[in-house]
Amino acid sequence: MQSWKNRTPAHSPADLSNKIIRLLILSCLLFTHPLQAQVRISEAASPLDGDYYVINAGLDIELDETALTALHAGVQLEINVAIRLERVRGWLWDPIVKEDNISMRLERHPLVGTYQITWLATGEKAQYQGLEEALAALRSIAGHPLINKDILDPESAYVIHMLATLDVETPPAPLRLMTAIAKKWDQRSDWRSWPLR
Repeated sequence: MQSWKNRTPAHSPADLSNKIIRLLILSCLLFTHPLQAQVRISEAASPLDGDYYVINAGLDIELDETALTALHAGVQLEINVAIRLERVRGWLWDPIVKEDNISMRLERHPLVGTYQITWLATGEKAQYQGLEEALAALRSIAGHPLINKDILDPESAYVIHMLATLDVETPPAPLRLMTAIAKKWDQRSDWRSWPLR
């Protein structure tokens, strides 16, 4: 007996026509109403947890109607958090001790109406019934390991810089041209900096 996962569901001509119409309407919407979603770093800290300094941060993520429409049409949204640790030297430039990146992808599964977050570094996935539940998970970074304290010079001062971006990732084929034209798709926060203590 053939298992369900091996079956290819049939799509009626009406289903395909409706999907094409939705994508065309969405393409027009995205071209005339650029994405106005925002991402900001609301709080950040780097406490010592055992032998490691870890990153705790809160993100403010706001999706406008255009972003929600795109998400529901199959566009994946990606949150990237860039982290840079520098040693404060006070002259010329501060040398970079470590750079790190936290990347998360948000997508909607249209058949079941659930939302999925994928942590791109590990491939770990989590399913959420509602959008607010998924956004709450994206907004919180807790205990992300930064660096072992034994690597650092205890006589030196260090500073952490963090930047968050909200990008469009792999839109459906009919939208790729539109998203390439609409440069306002990608949003970024201001840099946030604080001393490592």
